[in-house]
Amino acid sequence: MLRTKPPSALSFGLCRLCLLPQARSATQAPLAWVPPATNAGREQDEGRSNCSRAKDRGPSVRLRHLTCEVEELAARLLPTEEQLKHRDETVQELEHHLQAAIPGCNLVPFGSAATGLWVPGRDVDLSLKVAGVRGRIETKSVLHRVALTINRFSGEKPENRLSAKMPLLRWIPPTSWEKDGTGCDPSFDITVNNDLAVENSRLVSAYLAVEPLLKPMLLVIKTWASARHINDRSEGTLSSFALTLMTIHLFQRRHGLPSLQDLAILHGQPLHEVQEVDCRFCTDERIIEKEKLKLGSCENGSLGANILDFFKFFGTEYKGGVIAVRSAGKEPSRMSTKFLFIDNPFEPGKDVANVDIGQHLRLREEFRKAYVHLRKGNGIEELCHRRTDETEDYAAYCEEQNKYRVFQASRKQGRIGKVRSIAFDLDSSEWHAAGLLLALCKFL
Repeated sequence: MLRTKPPSALSFGLCRLCLLPQARSATQAPLAWVPPATNAGREQDEGRSNCSRAKDRGPSVRLRHLTCEVEELAARLLPTEEQLKHRDETVQELEHHLQAAIPGCNLVPFGSAATGLWVPGRDVDLSLKVAGVRGRIETKSVLHRVALTINRFSGEKPENRLSAKMPLLRWIPPTSWEKDGTGCDPSFDITVNNDLAVENSRLVSAYLAVEPLLKPMLLVIKTWASARHINDRSEGTLSSFALTLMTIHLFQRRHGLPSLQDLAILHGQPLHEVQEVDCRFCTDERIIEKEKLKLGSCENGSLGANILDFFKFFGTEYKGGVIAVRSAGKEPSRMSTKFLFIDNPFEPGKDVANVDIGQHLRLREEFRKAYVHLRKGNGIEELCHRRTDETEDYAAYCEEQNKYRVFQASRKQGRIGKVRSIAFDLDSSEWHAAGLLLALCKFL
């Protein structure tokens, strides 16, 4: 029996070469001629933003595209010169009337209005400096005089918040803001001798000067937190100051950003006491740069990489512990595992966040969802806009928080039977915030 020789690889190759044109013509359309780009086409391509061009190149440049988005959004959030002028003129007019009523007083802005992080429509924090005023009774008396003065020259009655931890008045000026086309109508929160808050703002301004990436990051993060309803300390969520300290803390962990307070103590700078609290910090650029080299500060990366890292850290990596921007001072052992204990820079051991226990898992979930959203290549602006379809969910959440407050109040008063009846009357769907369920399990 004759054995046939198996076909060689060369014959297979020849067969494939012969069949290739037919197969290609059956499955693919012939190549079409593409005309060269005209001048109009080039101008249209050049007119596109850098972000859109970066997005067209694929997933390899997502961080570059995210950086462009953050920069553009931060630039749009900043107030215009007209808005800043109108805000400052309102403060000056208020100070003029108050100095006539309370001789020797000064009106000092703090918070975002002092650090450059103010966004049109947000609150403007003001501290009325009055010599010789101490204690809560005297502070309330001064605020009553402030309220009468404002009512006399503007016709508006400020909102009274004298029962707060730091008594204040909230004044919303007449609607001249809307008439002049600025489009912002902020409220002015007035406190008395809030000197430590003024020093905190000076410290934040110093960090913003040392690390330029902080400002656009904080503008976007605060806008995101406000859109997600987690930027209100009165509701047990995070204040803007807490978010600022969290961002500075992360830069110290990742990029070797030095602690300005530790540097001041290390180099023996003179003591600067405010209300018997040491408020000194370093502003010497030479010392700061030398310390950055000593700490081996690496490249800080892009805005996109840093904001993604922020959401990743607090959404997946951070499990608890003190968040501080200084190492000096004694860390309280009982707070070493507490979730989102944000240490006061000038008063170590005091939590500036005071987040409700029922908000812990909700906050972590918001950070995690933001990280997943950006990691998939979605836009940052989608995170920073409130969606109308979430209104009902947020209302249900507020109702749930009210039930939780009733639960906490009953627990403190020791009425066990009433607490258990309230707890078991709730539907299972209302316990989706696991912080509430955890509190119930610990009590029972």
